[in-house]
Amino acid sequence: MKKIVLNVLCNFFSSGCKGLGRKIGLSLLLLLLMVTALSAQSVKVTGKVTDSKGGTIPGVSIVVKGTKIGAQTDNDGKYSINVPAEGAVLVFTYIGFGVKEESVGKRKVINPILEASVGDLDEVIVVGYGSQKKRDITGAISSISAKTIEEKQPISIFDAIQGAAPGVRVMSTSGAPGDESDITIRGMSTLSDNGVKPLYVVDGVPVKNINGINPKDIESIEILKDAASSAIYGSRSANGVVLITTKQGVDGQPRINVEYLRSYSNLSRKIPQSNRLERQIFDQRSKIGLDPHPDDSTAYNKNSDNDYQSLITKTGIRNQVDLGISGGGSKLNYFNSMQYLDDQGIVLASFNKRFTTRTNVLYSPSDKVKLSTRLNFSYQKKNNINEGKVIQQALQRGPQQALFLPDGSYIYDNGGRKNPIAEAYLRENFTRTYRGVLAEGIDVKILKTLSFHADASADIQFQRNTTFNSKLLETTNPQINSGGDETKIPIRTQGNAVFNYKQTFAENHNLSAMAGMNFERNNQDEINLSGKNFVSENVHTLNAAGVFNLSDLYTRGSGSALLGFFTRVGYDYKGRYLINASLRKDGSSVFGDENRWGYFPAGSVGWRFSDEPFMKWSRKFLTDAKIRGSWGITGNQEIGDFDAVQQFIFGSYFYNGISGVRTNTRLGNDALKWEETTQTNIGLDLTLFNGKVSFTGDYYIKKTKDLLYDAPLPLEIGFPGKSRVNAGSLQNKGIELMVTATPVQTRNFTWQTSVNWTRIRNKILDLPGGDYIDDRWFVGQGKEAGNFYGFQYLGIYEYDQSNAYTDDYKTRLIPNFQRDGNGNVIINKNMQPNLLGYTYPDGRPYTGTIKQLTTNGNVSKGGDVIWENIPDFNGNLNGNIGNEDRKILGYGQPRWSLGWSNNFTYKRFTLNIALYGNFGNSIYNENRRNTASFSNSNTTPEPYFIYNMYKYPGQITDSYTGGDKAADNFRKTTSYYLEDGSFIRLQTVRVGYAIPASITSKAYMKSVNIYVYGNGLLTWTKYRGFDPEVAQSSVLKPGLDDGKYPRRREFGLGLNVTF
Repeated sequence: MKKIVLNVLCNFFSSGCKGLGRKIGLSLLLLLLMVTALSAQSVKVTGKVTDSKGGTIPGVSIVVKGTKIGAQTDNDGKYSINVPAEGAVLVFTYIGFGVKEESVGKRKVINPILEASVGDLDEVIVVGYGSQKKRDITGAISSISAKTIEEKQPISIFDAIQGAAPGVRVMSTSGAPGDESDITIRGMSTLSDNGVKPLYVVDGVPVKNINGINPKDIESIEILKDAASSAIYGSRSANGVVLITTKQGVDGQPRINVEYLRSYSNLSRKIPQSNRLERQIFDQRSKIGLDPHPDDSTAYNKNSDNDYQSLITKTGIRNQVDLGISGGGSKLNYFNSMQYLDDQGIVLASFNKRFTTRTNVLYSPSDKVKLSTRLNFSYQKKNNINEGKVIQQALQRGPQQALFLPDGSYIYDNGGRKNPIAEAYLRENFTRTYRGVLAEGIDVKILKTLSFHADASADIQFQRNTTFNSKLLETTNPQINSGGDETKIPIRTQGNAVFNYKQTFAENHNLSAMAGMNFERNNQDEINLSGKNFVSENVHTLNAAGVFNLSDLYTRGSGSALLGFFTRVGYDYKGRYLINASLRKDGSSVFGDENRWGYFPAGSVGWRFSDEPFMKWSRKFLTDAKIRGSWGITGNQEIGDFDAVQQFIFGSYFYNGISGVRTNTRLGNDALKWEETTQTNIGLDLTLFNGKVSFTGDYYIKKTKDLLYDAPLPLEIGFPGKSRVNAGSLQNKGIELMVTATPVQTRNFTWQTSVNWTRIRNKILDLPGGDYIDDRWFVGQGKEAGNFYGFQYLGIYEYDQSNAYTDDYKTRLIPNFQRDGNGNVIINKNMQPNLLGYTYPDGRPYTGTIKQLTTNGNVSKGGDVIWENIPDFNGNLNGNIGNEDRKILGYGQPRWSLGWSNNFTYKRFTLNIALYGNFGNSIYNENRRNTASFSNSNTTPEPYFIYNMYKYPGQITDSYTGGDKAADNFRKTTSYYLEDGSFIRLQTVRVGYAIPASITSKAYMKSVNIYVYGNGLLTWTKYRGFDPEVAQSSVLKPGLDDGKYPRRREFGLGLNVTF
C-alpha cells in the first residue's frame, strides 16, 4: 500500500510541477509520506487481563512505556489501545498485583497474566510536600484509597475515614444532615477544645474544614500520625495531618461517569418513652393502687396519647447525582466532576442541600514543565434544628398533652412544655455557605536530579446564617417575633516554593533532599444584625424588623499570618537502611513579639531486616519486614488571633443611645508562645506470604508542654474573665495495630479483610494552679482528662428506718421489724412498720447510738437514694451528703477502638461489610435525668422509672421516689445516670453487581454497576440513649448526652454508568 501511494504521488508531482509549485508539491509529498508512514506504524492492540487463576481484572491501567498513551480494562478485563510502533512496550499495573511489561512486536492480541504482588509496598503515597514509596516510609502513616471510600457510600469525608485507620477516631457531634464530625489523631494533646483538630491539606492547600468536599472526588487520603511525618508542617501539626489528594484525568479517550443514588432513612433507635397510661400511673404515684379519675374524659388537653418520637421524625430521603468527565493525552489531562446532594433529615424540617464542582487540569508544554490548575466550588444550605426545643422537649413532654386545638391549629405552649412540631416548622435557622478554592501550580525539572515546585491558592468563603423565631412560639405578653442575620467572609491565601533533589550514587546509595518555604494569610470579616417586632410573620428579612437590637448590630474583623521555612533530607542504602530528618521554622502573628518564631525538628530511621543475609531462612513466608523509629517536635498555634494583646470592646454598651468602649474582661498575654508536642514512635511493618497478609504495629508516647490554656484570673487584678497562658503538660500513650489479609483467593471468589485496633491513655502531668472541678468533670494533675465527678449511687432505702448508721457512720445497720406468722413485715395504718432494733450486717445486735444521713439538711427516708459517704483526709465521716462526697465516677473518652472491613468478590458480585466500635468510656445520660428531675409537673419519666419507682415501705427497687425534690435524689451528676458508652456498629453493608460488557456495549456504555447498601444498620450497646456516639471534641468535658439529633438507619440503591 505504501509503495502504491508513493508511485502515484511521484508521477503526479513530476509531470505537473515546475519551480515554486514543484517545491510546494515536494513539501506536500514529504508531509504525506510522513503521515502515511506514521499511520502505517500505528498498531491497534486488544486483549484481556487475568490473574494467575484465570479471573478477569477490571480497572487495570495500561500505558505505552515512555509515553502518556493509556487505556483501562473494562468490567470483563478487556482493553483496546493504539500503539504508535511495533517496538513499543505495554505496561500493565493494578493495585495488589505486580507490574507486567509486554513487548508488542507484531502481536495484535496480548492477554497478560498478572501475578499477585508483595502487598502494596511499591505503591506511592503522599507525604508532606512530596511523595514516597510505601516500602520506604519510616514514619507512622495510614492510607485510605478511593476504593475503600467508594465501598462505604459516604455522604461526607468523615464517613469515609471512620473506622478505616488505627489511631484515628471520628465522632459525630449529632446525626443532623450536614453537621461536621470531630476527628482526633492519637488522642487529644492539648487542653484547649479549639486545638484538637488535625491540619487538613487538600492537594497541597491547607484548609480549615473538609465538610464540603465530595468524597467521590478523592483519590487517596493519607493520615500523618507521628512527628517524623507531620513535623514538616510545624506549628499546626501537633494533632496530626490529613492529606487529601483529589483525582486526576487518565490518558486516553474521554471517560464520562454518571451515578444516581437514592436512599431512605429512619430513626435508628427509639428510646423508651412513656405513653398516656404510664403517665397516669406516674400521676397516682402517692397511692398504692391505680385510680386515675380523669378530670374530664373529653378534655383534648389531657387525653392525647402522643408517640413523640414518631411525630417529630419522618423517612428521610437522600437523592444524589454525580457526573464526572475525565481524560487526556500526552500534553493535557483533565478531571471534572459535579455533585448535587439533597439530604432530607429524619427530624421534621431538617435538611442539607449541597452542590459541588471540581476541575483539575494538568498541562505539560514540555517534558520539563508541568502546569496545574485546580478549581473547586461548593454551595451548601441546611436548616439547623433547635435540639433543645424540638428533640429534648419531645422527650420530656407528657404524652397526654395535646399538640393541636380541635380546629387543627397548634397549641404552642402546654403546661410549660413546648410544642416540638411547631418549634421545628416555625423556628428557622438557615446556614448558607458559598466556597471557592483556586490553586495554580508549576513543576519544573531543572536537572535530572533537581526539580522545582511552586503553587499559590486562595480559599474564599461566604457564610450566612439567618434566623427567624415566630411570635407564636413565645410566651411573653405581648408576643414578639425576632430574627437575625450573620455573615462571615473568611479568606485564606497561601503559597509554597519547594526544591527537590534525588540522586543515586554507586547504584546502592540513594539520597534525597527537599527545601522550601510556605506563607499563609487568614482574614475574616463579620457582619451581624438582629431585630424584633417584624411587621409580618411572612417576611423574615431584617428590613421588616420594627426594632434593631443595638448590642447585636456590629461588624468586626480578624486576621493572622504565618511564614515557614522547611527542609528534609533522606538517605537509604539498598532500601535496607533508611534515615530521614526534617526541620521547620515557623513564625506566627498570633504570638507576642518575643515568641513568634519556633523550631520543629524531627528524625526517623528504618531497618529492612528481611533483606539481611541471615534472614534467608524466612523468605518462604516473610516477604518484607521493617522496624522503624521516629522522634520529633510538633506545634499548636490554635488560639485567638489577638489573645497576645489587650483587646477593647465596642458597641455592646450604650449610655443615652451613645456607644461606649471598655476593656475586654480577658487579659491579653504578650508572653504567649508555641505549644510543643514531643513524640516518640516505634513501629513494625510485616508482609507475609507474598502479600497475602500484612501487619503494621506502632507504639507511641506524646508529651505536650506549655499548654495553651484558658486560666481563670483572681478578681483582685481587675479582670473577671480569663487569660490565655502557657501552663501545664499532658501525655498520651498508645498502641496501634492493623492486619490486612486475603484469606481466600480463587478464580471466582476472593475475600479480603482488614482489622485495626487502637488503645489510648492520657494523663495530665502538670497543672499549675492545682486541681479543680469544671461543672461535671474533675481536672487534676496525675489524672486523665475528661473524668466525670459526682456522687456514687449505692441503692434505695427500703424503709425510713433503713437510714441508720453506727455512731462513726462507717457501717449501715440492718433494721429488725415486727413480722406476722408468714414472716412478712407488719405495716401500720401510718404506713410505718414496728421497729424492734438494729443489727450489724453480720447479724450481731447493735445497741449503740443510731446516726442518720442527711441531704440538703433533710433526713433521708424510705425511697431516697443511698449515697456513698466519703471520708475526709483524716478518714472521718460526717452525717451530711454534700459536695465533699463527690468522687471520680467514670471517663468520658473511649479508651480503645476497633475497625473491621471485609470485601467479598464472586464473579461479578461484590459484598462489602464494615464495622467499627469504641470501648471503655462512660456517657452521662442527661436527657434521661431531665425526665426524672421533676423540674416541671409535665416532665414525664421513662417507663422503667414509672414501673419501678419507690411507692411503699419495704419495696426493693433501684428507682427513687417520684416527684420528691427535698432529698435531691436526682442531683446533677451521679453514677445513677452514668452509663457504659461502649458499642460496636455495623457501619456499612454494600452489595454490587457489574453488568457484562457484552450487554452494556450494545448501548454504547463501557461499564454499568448497580448496588444496594445499608448504613448504620445495627448497633450493639448497653447505652440507653439514642446513640452512644456522642460528642467527644471537648478535651476536659466529653461524654455528655443532653438529647442530640439522633442517628439514622439508611437503606439505598444506586446505578453507576461509564461511557
